[in-house]
Amino acid sequence: MPKRSLRARASIENLGSNARKKPRLGSGPDKENIPPSSSEPSPETPAESPIEVLDKKRQQAVKVYENFGRAVAELIQPTGGPSSAPFPPPVNVPSHPTSSVPPLPAPTVTDLPSHSFSAAAQPTQVLQPPAPSRPDAPEVVPAPNTAHPQPDSPSLSTSPPKSGKYVPPPTISEARLALADMKALLCPPRKKGRGAGHFTLGDDRLLTRMHMIRMFLSKYVKAANTRFWAAKSFETAEAWDKKAHTAEALRRWTRNFLADRHNLPATPENTWTKSHLDDHPDLKAEIAEHLQSVGKYVRALDIVHFMADPERLKKYELKKPVSLSTAQRWMYALDYRWTKTPSGQFVDGHERADVVDYRQTSFLPKMAETDGNARQWDKEGQEIPIPDDAPHPREQRVVYWWHDESVFYAHDRRVRRWVHKSEKAVPRKKGEGASLMVADFVSAEYGWLRSPDGTESARVLFRPGANRDGYFTHEDILNHATTAMDILSRHYPNERHIFIFDNAPTHLKRAADALSARHMPKNPTAPGKPFFGVETTVRGDDGQPIHGPNGKVLKIKIRMQNATFADGTPQSLYFEEGPQAGVFKGMAVLLEERGFTQARRLRFECPGFKCPPPALDCCCRRLLFNQPDFRDVESLLEMHCKSRGFSIIFLPKFHCELNCIEQCWGYAKRVYRQAPPSSSEADLERNVIQALDAIPLISIRRFYTRAHRFMDAYRRGLTGKQAAWAAKKYHSHRVLPNDILEELDREGVTRN
Repeated sequence: MPKRSLRARASIENLGSNARKKPRLGSGPDKENIPPSSSEPSPETPAESPIEVLDKKRQQAVKVYENFGRAVAELIQPTGGPSSAPFPPPVNVPSHPTSSVPPLPAPTVTDLPSHSFSAAAQPTQVLQPPAPSRPDAPEVVPAPNTAHPQPDSPSLSTSPPKSGKYVPPPTISEARLALADMKALLCPPRKKGRGAGHFTLGDDRLLTRMHMIRMFLSKYVKAANTRFWAAKSFETAEAWDKKAHTAEALRRWTRNFLADRHNLPATPENTWTKSHLDDHPDLKAEIAEHLQSVGKYVRALDIVHFMADPERLKKYELKKPVSLSTAQRWMYALDYRWTKTPSGQFVDGHERADVVDYRQTSFLPKMAETDGNARQWDKEGQEIPIPDDAPHPREQRVVYWWHDESVFYAHDRRVRRWVHKSEKAVPRKKGEGASLMVADFVSAEYGWLRSPDGTESARVLFRPGANRDGYFTHEDILNHATTAMDILSRHYPNERHIFIFDNAPTHLKRAADALSARHMPKNPTAPGKPFFGVETTVRGDDGQPIHGPNGKVLKIKIRMQNATFADGTPQSLYFEEGPQAGVFKGMAVLLEERGFTQARRLRFECPGFKCPPPALDCCCRRLLFNQPDFRDVESLLEMHCKSRGFSIIFLPKFHCELNCIEQCWGYAKRVYRQAPPSSSEADLERNVIQALDAIPLISIRRFYTRAHRFMDAYRRGLTGKQAAWAAKKYHSHRVLPNDILEELDREGVTRN
């Protein structure tokens, strides 16, 4: 235990027995010792009120001075400090009709709560005390102290002047009055009703110190003897688990409060940690402008180099260039953070002409036709009732089922987390580990596609790889759609179900003999040239491909199916009669039969079939490619679903924000990364299923609303960049406001 603490404990235990020892003089009012018992004032507390006590002392001033000179001197001194003489001459204390002490001057900063104080002091403010002297009190000049000169005006931390003389402890009556005032400060009366309020004009540190002062004064008053002044301060400090220096500070705070009820032990304002940028806003703006001129990859070292200019240092009152650590703090003050670059939606091909054309002319109109019969949801996941005057028929509800596939990896875990500095690097698995692909349907009404009792599910778990389950082919997509239609037909027959697929090649695969202008020659097939047709796989009676002697799958060429004229009549792609019977006609002849007489003069195709937009008739291939019967060929998936009464809508390319299941994958992977790491495929499958089932239905409905918010943005003519900004700003809306275009202009959000 430190020596100072031992001395403090010993002084508490042996204070009564050491009362007759010679006092040790200190260097200030808090270094006091107990005076000899012969010169100590009587500890009895007068029964009269403070006014009567002062009047009696005024009438018997000489007698009081001879017997209690030190007490009288302390009563008439405004600061609590000693006078230049140990026994000042008697003074005539005037009586006051209403109070023993005249009122203090008016407050200048913050008024305290309106509650009653004792007659000893009437505090009216906290932070700015009035003048320390009273007009009717005699002027007492303390002993000069050149080592510690007194300030011109008192402050919250001002202590009584240090004179090197013995400072007697306050009387019990003074302590009792101060205790009443402190209680009134801490527990002011309520404005209405009974009970007391709370002190709310300071911080927690000030409130703690005030409670310590109250405890100290309470213990001192209960002791009823001034010789226990120092002992009770040590006892209070020990009760608050503090040391001897806190007891010394506690006596100083209490003396300040006894001398001036405005002098509370508040801590000064924190000004030493204030940044230089706060004092110079123009410097902050200048540095921000410089960092913007640097570019995307700014560094704290750029600020160091920028502030190395001598003229700039002189302008902003800096003696030396800033250090790298200071520059890093300034980067934080300028709202820069060292983190990963925020990533948004992919824009590769998002605004391509053909993609935008399909989005605006095909996808959005199809969604608008059925949105009137679909359920809508608010931000709390509750269904919004359809108005009675809705223009669309409502005989059947529409349920959208969003389809997609996603791959989970065994070693996919969180990268960013709170890491203790003692944590060491540990070996880790190389690569992503085993993979598991999930294909499923999701809707805002029911969540994942399954039967009401959960026994049937459309979810497909697939282990992709050459030596595993292979790859998810078009046939697997057809089987997956068949399973989904079976469940919906059995358990949800009273609703109209629409499947929404993305524009993946496996979803858009057409029949083997479907129309396609991609590989057609311009002119008829010359004699001796190979037959023009489409290759298809030779399959047996069981539907499985047949392999040749070399182990390869057998292929056979078949004729392409007939085209269709504008009036609906069929158009054969091959000559039916004459010497060229069975020969492919070529694109030029097909176009001439459709009325394009100048087709033979057009080029075969533009280089690489990359025709300059918006040309639609620049070459034979582009002209035939844009014909309705060639362009609107149904995929096998569409024909398969339509045969069973289900509709299909294909999303535009590069528009993952319109597919709400994409956010479901993100939610599930965030949950999956929190699972314990494991390379076991059994653990991988179990963790993936648990992560998928952890997505709440309210989140799926919010993802659905977000997708429709993007659709509404595209209907209003917004680009992908503008739609992303609007969807984030109005994240709780399904439909954007009517003035969204004007708001984008005000915010400076451009189309590119």
